Amino acid sequence: TLSRIAYRELTSPIVWPNWVPTRHNREKLAAMRVLDDVVWRIVKARRADGTDHGDLLSRLMAAVDEDGDGGRLTDEQVRNETMTLLLA
Repeated sequence: TLSRIAYRELTSPIVWPNWVPTRHNREKLAAMRVLDDVVWRIVKARRADGTDHGDLLSRLMAAVDEDGDGGRLTDEQVRNETMTLLLA
């Protein structure tokens, strides 16, 4: 759904802001909520599990800020990075 919507927006001469309640925007926002819910559910489950699954999500969760405070990414940062990769 989001790929179809992105293509439609890229080829359309007019793209309404998300706050305009068009059928297209309602569909896009609903699809974004579904994707966001799925990603949050996976991030929280993985954080609770604590197991390294050898994948990109495990690497994001284990990443350490070596140049800064030495902290790890927050769940929100992991979610944001995951969403960026999925939508790229």
